[in-house]
Amino acid sequence: YCDSSYYDEARNTFEAFSNVRMEQGDTIFLYGNYMHYDGNTQLVKVRENVRLEKDTSVTLFTDSLDYDRIANIGYYFDGGMLVDSLNELTSYWGQYEPATNIALFSDSVKLVNPQFILYSDTLRYNTQTKIATFLSPTKIVSDSGVIYTTNGWYNTETEQSLLLDQSTVVNVEGNRILRGDSMLYDKAKGFGEVFGNMFLQDTLKKVILRGHYGYYDQNTDYAMATDSAYVIEYSQKDSLFMHADTLQLQMDSIYRVIKGYYGVRFYRADIQGVCD
Repeated sequence: YCDSSYYDEARNTFEAFSNVRMEQGDTIFLYGNYMHYDGNTQLVKVRENVRLEKDTSVTLFTDSLDYDRIANIGYYFDGGMLVDSLNELTSYWGQYEPATNIALFSDSVKLVNPQFILYSDTLRYNTQTKIATFLSPTKIVSDSGVIYTTNGWYNTETEQSLLLDQSTVVNVEGNRILRGDSMLYDKAKGFGEVFGNMFLQDTLKKVILRGHYGYYDQNTDYAMATDSAYVIEYSQKDSLFMHADTLQLQMDSIYRVIKGYYGVRFYRADIQGVCD
């Protein structure tokens, strides 16, 4: 549909001008001020005030969109925005495949959610599951803290995530750091479970907890580490080191309680101890 058009039968091309609307089935609707369609390559080029809609649940806005009807992929290359029921994603380059609900964004990617804002250079997003997959260095900022990661995924609906490659979670005050090779993190519950090279530091309480497996609950300020676990307490001139098979750390506004189970050893310049 359009206000005026030009059809070149010899070249099998079609141009449409003003109030252009293309419908594909009953789910895909494409709007714009100008459209060029090549029937040989089945490539649609839409320009100015472009809007691609799917089932009214997903809308893509841009000024320049190419839509490949063979691959069923629409892509923009001069800035665009994709909006669904939960998130708003913007980037300089992006593509959207309605059949698979997969969108790929690159260059200055920003995802805005009611609970957080995500910044990245390359991101894959599923409009159905609401899961964002990280493909480059990514920062997620919320009122509870900041997540730094380069690999993994984040469910923008449940706020559960899998963070890989030594990702880091920092609380909003900036004084508590949790890091690990891979981490299952639930931001809504404030709970992180770490697998491999766990590192937990409280710069205010002057304590570091390490191990190859552990978890941390930021709501109760409770942490546990095992598998080559040790803790360093450095609030005084000389640091106190403590090793055990399993270590538990409980902190509040005043106290730091460290509990060790099995094979406990602790030492400082002025004190040493061993127990089961």
